[in-house]
Amino acid sequence: MRAIINVTSLEYSPELADQSSDEFVLLARRVGGAIESEYLTVPGQQTVNVLQFRYVMLSTLHQKTQCHVLVKNKIKKTFKNVE
Repeated sequence: MRAIINVTSLEYSPELADQSSDEFVLLARRVGGAIESEYLTVPGQQTVNVLQFRYVMLSTLHQKTQCHVLVKNKIKKTFKNVE
């Protein structure tokens, strides 16, 4: 599943465009951890990868940071022998 999260409380900085920057790595961990915690009750193992942060300007008064996220779910299926 892919998701785009609009974060209005986060000020965008150019460092967020660079996946190797400290700012990107730290924010990706925070966002990823918050999303993973929402999936704790979902069966299987969820892996959250933050792909990108982007600056979006809707108008001169409305600016936001978009976070592009990839969520992978691995569900272990168990089969019972039926005789």
